[in-house]
Amino acid sequence: EVFVSLKNNRDRNFEKPKQKWTAFSGSGGRSLGSSKQKEPVKEEPKIEKKEFVIKVDDSKPKTTIQIRLYDGRRAKVQLNLSHTISVLKQFASNESGLSVDSFELMTSYPRKVLKDVSKTLQE
Repeated sequence: EVFVSLKNNRDRNFEKPKQKWTAFSGSGGRSLGSSKQKEPVKEEPKIEKKEFVIKVDDSKPKTTIQIRLYDGRRAKVQLNLSHTISVLKQFASNESGLSVDSFELMTSYPRKVLKDVSKTLQE
């Protein structure tokens, strides 16, 4: 058996409960030993991208590939499986601002360098 007792408090005004103090709940902004002034954020140089259009045929099988660039940025591109690695390399070149011959494309796992640029993405 369970006994439930209800008390009518409709005639009383609601009082918001006091918040309990919690450690490490502040926004912070500095660590021990740091100066009070924040250092200005350095803006990275903008890479001018050339207009690069890849035509994707929606009636054919397609995939989305994410490339991690040398500076840590990530770029996504949607391609048909019939596109070649050369097209992917040109896209990466456009996104990074590097020449096509100055970098290599690698798979994530197992790590493998994609040397034959004439192969399709499906191969």
